[in-house]
Formats: sequence, structure tokens, C-alpha cells
Amino acid sequence: MSRPSSSQQRNKVSSSDQPVKSPQVLISESFESIKKIIELDIDSSLVDLSSLENLNNTASLKYKSFEKTFNEIDEDIKDSEDIRKFMLFNVFIGYFNYY
Repeated sequence: MSRPSSSQQRNKVSSSDQPVKSPQVLISESFESIKKIIELDIDSSLVDLSSLENLNNTASLKYKSFEKTFNEIDEDIKDSEDIRKFMLFNVFIGYFNYY
């Protein structure tokens, strides 16, 4: 089997159903393809950022709802420290009153 010559290959390409496009048209189509890829990449990045923003907002609201509970726990801790100090003081005073 012999290999087709380059002129035969060119004829094959030019005899296809698709018309041969000029370099300007090919460059223009390439530019449009790249433009579309960049637009899609930007769109997907914006969707990712929007998802992260929604997640952050949800987390912030969740933590804000816990703020009241955290403040109550903090007050309970302070109250228990006051009670402990009061009890220690009474034990100390009771010890001296006993002797």
C-alpha cells in the first residue's frame, strides 16, 4: 500500500462537505470560543461565591441564635462563682465562730 501524497491529502480535505474557512474566520471563531469558555468560567465562579456567601450567612444566623444561650451560660457561671465564694466565706466564718 502506498501512502497518499500531500497533494492527495489536500484534495481530500478540500473535497469534504465543509467549506474551507479563511484564517480570519478561524481566528474569529477561536476568539468566540475562548470568550465563551471565559464567560462560563466566570459564571461558575460566581455561583461558587454565591454558595459560599449563603453558607456563611446561614452559619452567622445559627451562631446569633446561640448567642442568647451563651450569654445565659456565662451568667450561670458567674452566679455559681458567686455562690461558691459565698459558701466558702460562710464556711470560713463558721469555722471561726465554732472555735
